[in-house]
Amino acid sequence: MKFINVFSGDLKAGKTSEFVAWLEANEQAFADTHPEGSEYMGTYFNVIGGSASAGSVYTLIGMDSYGTMDALAETGGEYARLLTEAIGFFDQSSDNGGQIVLKKAIEATTYGD
Repeated sequence: MKFINVFSGDLKAGKTSEFVAWLEANEQAFADTHPEGSEYMGTYFNVIGGSASAGSVYTLIGMDSYGTMDALAETGGEYARLLTEAIGFFDQSSDNGGQIVLKKAIEATTYGD
């Protein structure tokens, strides 16, 4: 994967156990429904470090190209349903309502120097 898309945010108050149970029940289906060129790499809690504005939960999606972002945005069906359910656990009203950060592999990066 040349890119990693990092989605982060805080869960709604009192929803952590429910989110963990949802993830345990749906994580494999979520991984299986990702479109070609993308890979679900897991969902993680911050344990040490991080940014206060980034939130406490991180989901990583590997991508082969910038075009994969379009494919992810256009994917419907089971993938869209699961994504919508997962997003519902996050507190969109908090200061840590979420961030999206795109990381690019060093070997896939061109430099202007």
